[in-house]
Order: sequence, then C-alpha cells, then structure tokens
Amino acid sequence: MNKPILAIIPARKGSKRLPNKHVLEINKKNLIDMTADHITDSKLNIRVVMTTDSEQLIRLGKQKKWEVPYIRPASLSTPTASTVAVIQHTLKHLKTTEGMVPELLLLLQLTSPLRTGAIIRDAVEKILKDPNVDAVVSMRRINIPTANIFVECPNTASYHPIKADESLRDFLVPNGAIYLIRTNVFEKTKTLFPKNTIPLVMSDEESIDIDTATDWAQLKAIMIEKKRTAK
Repeated sequence: MNKPILAIIPARKGSKRLPNKHVLEINKKNLIDMTADHITDSKLNIRVVMTTDSEQLIRLGKQKKWEVPYIRPASLSTPTASTVAVIQHTLKHLKTTEGMVPELLLLLQLTSPLRTGAIIRDAVEKILKDPNVDAVVSMRRINIPTANIFVECPNTASYHPIKADESLRDFLVPNGAIYLIRTNVFEKTKTLFPKNTIPLVMSDEESIDIDTATDWAQLKAIMIEKKRTAK
C-alpha cells in the first residue's frame, strides 16, 4: 500500500448554481478541508496536485501542502471543459517538468464531502489486489423498482411504464467521489472508464454531490444529525 499515487483535484471558480461552494463552511470546515481530511485519513502515499483557475483556491490548496504548479488555462476552465482534458493537461505538465508520473491516478472532486479515507483506501486495495483491474469508480445504487418508472411517449402527452421484470436496485451510476485508474491505461484510452473498470459501491448518503443550494442544505442536515447521534 506504499505505492505512490497521484491525486488530481480539479476546482473551477465561478460556480453559478452555488456560488463559492468550495469555501462555504459547515462546522468550521469547507470542501477543501474535508477532502484534505479524506486524504490524510486514508493513510496512503498520495501526492496531491490541484488544478484550478482561482487565486483563492490556489492559496487554500497550498495551505494544505497541495501542489498547485500553475493556474489552469482559461480554455480548460469553462463549464464545458472536459475532465479528461484537464487531467491530460496536468499529466503533460508533470511529464514535461519531471519526466514521469506515478503508476496510479486518483481523481478527487471537492464536491464529495462524505467520501472517507477508508473509502479511498478500499478503492486502492481493489486495484492493487487484481492486476487485471484497470480502474475503480465509486458508484451508488438506483433503488427504484422498474414498475415505478415511466417513459414519455414521443409526440404525445401520454406515458407508459417500463416493461421489465428486474428491479433497478442492481443498477449502478457513478457518484463522482472517486475515479482511480492506472496512469498508463488512462493515457492510452483517454477515459476514466476503460474496459476493465470495477465499481466501488457507496451509500446514498456517502454519495451526496454538492452542486446546488439544495445539496448544501441536505449536507448540513446530515452533518447536524451525525453530530446529534454522536453525543
């Protein structure tokens, strides 16, 4: 478990749906503090590089001893800029300046505050245990019976139920908390979802993703309840 891991933390300024979301605080901690705690709690050999276009976030990242070697170019700081392109830019910079990058690449988004160090460690254990696994992606279950799902009929105002026997409880969707991939596989495939990707299933609560004021209010409610039950 001492294999070096490169964690890339993308953070873009100018969030429109929840302004300044990265620096909002709950219990005197913001999303940067929480992610830093997750990394420390994992007890892994993780090198952290933040990529951002925000001077404020650069300052906060450096306070956590994260590397912030450049200001992200404007072309990679738009709402439509792809995460893959941002990662490629970071890897290119590191290869140019250092000549190499670690074998494992870990993408951690600040908007997953209930991810834990144990979950990060679990992901790393999964990929190290099996050389055939190229990537581990955190996911959550869709716990909805198909009988309760309807499809809108084209060109009409009517709906019909999905015709399926199975429940969607066995269906998984990425939750954005963890993307772990072998660096050489990422460079070859240019995707975070190569063929040999396995899921790391997280609970609905752990999967909360902060993007709107409603998400933030839900996080506050969860944190208040956690604090109450811990007494």
